[in-house]
Amino acid sequence: QSQRNWETPPTADDRRTPGVAHMDNLTQAGVTTENLFTQLLWLWPTFNDHTDISCVMAPWNSTYDCRVILPTTTTGKAVDPSLLATAAA
Repeated sequence: QSQRNWETPPTADDRRTPGVAHMDNLTQAGVTTENLFTQLLWLWPTFNDHTDISCVMAPWNSTYDCRVILPTTTTGKAVDPSLLATAAA
């Protein structure tokens, strides 16, 4: 999400509305780094042809996990994990 969270999301690329719905489905009890990727960030349309990188940042334990999508490809309604390069701090 950009730093402009207070602005209305663009109608041509609104990832916020479905992202909030995906987060609601995940519930607080289901929050793990892997679940944030597989059940939120990599679901269509939060993940789409304009997605180049996805990151989960955890300031409470000073960690982050960023995954670069190479190439930017979707398979159905979710990312194909075999297409991802992973780097974690």
